[in-house]
Amino acid sequence: DNIKVVDDATGKKIASDSFTAVPLWWHWEKASDGDFSIRNGKLLQSSTWMQYSNTGSVAYFGDEDWTDYTYTLEATKLEGEEGFIIPFAVKDTQNNYFWNIGGWGNTKSSLQRMKNGIKTGEIHETTTDFTVETGRTYEIKIVVEDQRICCYLDGKLYIDYKPATATPLYE
Repeated sequence: DNIKVVDDATGKKIASDSFTAVPLWWHWEKASDGDFSIRNGKLLQSSTWMQYSNTGSVAYFGDEDWTDYTYTLEATKLEGEEGFIIPFAVKDTQNNYFWNIGGWGNTKSSLQRMKNGIKTGEIHETTTDFTVETGRTYEIKIVVEDQRICCYLDGKLYIDYKPATATPLYE
């Protein structure tokens, strides 16, 4: 809920959605399994069992031209085996980064990358132990800056990552 993307250079909001109506001005795309709907002002994914597809149940939005931005949202786990997968730096469903919060049986948090449809395992230097609590709403913030990704959960910095090679986040 309450998704917002802000351009860090200008402070201008470049995308937002509070899910009070079907999003009309930017594109949501379901990449894999799961059943997504908008109910009571929230985007819901109703599958409660672990999907073993390349990404799990994920909905994408964004524009590959976005650079140096801050992406914020609220997420609540209602039930199920895992936590949240939050895609960002999205070129398309086959090329992006995502923050897997409460993955690996709801035991870890880590960045992962999808490149040409192939998902990496956990990016080890970004991995921490973490369990998503059912029924609790988390404030998630991801800051994408040139060659750096910072991820915050409830105001606490969990990830400060710079890719080892000087390649664009959007290849």
